[in-house]
Amino acid sequence: MDIRLNGILSGAVMPPPSKSQAHRLLICAALATEPCTIVCSALNDDIVATMNCLNALGADIKYSDGVFTVLPVKLQKGATLNCGESGSTLRFLLSVAAALGADATFVGAGKLPQRPNGALCDALALHGIEFEKQTPDAELPLTCRGSLAAGNYCLPGNISSQYLTGLLFALTL
Repeated sequence: MDIRLNGILSGAVMPPPSKSQAHRLLICAALATEPCTIVCSALNDDIVATMNCLNALGADIKYSDGVFTVLPVKLQKGATLNCGESGSTLRFLLSVAAALGADATFVGAGKLPQRPNGALCDALALHGIEFEKQTPDAELPLTCRGSLAAGNYCLPGNISSQYLTGLLFALTL
């Protein structure tokens, strides 16, 4: 295809928000010590899943008119975290919930229950977390109990960088 434009172009373009960035900003805000706001012009199911999971852990996050208002986590143990179909939500928050000692159960929809998490769970288990799968042929539902200990973590880099991102969030705790 060959497109040719004659003349001068002008205007403004509003790019859609970055889903990847929105997940990370919400988690950072929920783990902070002070309330904050995040401007995000649009939502999608994955961002809503992260918001809902953080709320289940004890944060108070609301979205209105393109702005998240975030009150940090006041831990609610024993929460069920519905990750929807969001692999980022699951993989980031597995480490966060473990570091918080949240004793949480993770559930999901679509193909998420079949996505691999074994390498991350194995690394977390070596540092004090116990896991219980409710069905042997699926990764979810998955309950994690215990409190994550500091130490050296070794994870394969060819499965998902989301494992490392989740551990970086846990590092702050």
